[in-house]
Amino acid sequence: MTDLSQPDEARCWAKAREVIEKYGDDVDAFLELMIDTCGKECEMQLLMEWLVIRTCVAMILNGNGSTAAH
Repeated sequence: MTDLSQPDEARCWAKAREVIEKYGDDVDAFLELMIDTCGKECEMQLLMEWLVIRTCVAMILNGNGSTAAH
């Protein structure tokens, strides 16, 4: 098994802002597609990254995160 590393938080926050801007109201569907695809393809490192991005998106949309750079 490959060693997994913690996703880069700054990169995840930037990607979260990017996907919110790009997908708008469809951002949840896009994130679920990416998470499902990574899981099915056993891309665990990417799966971890998309899970963190999803958390960042949720925090931004729920007002618990900032749209400013972290």
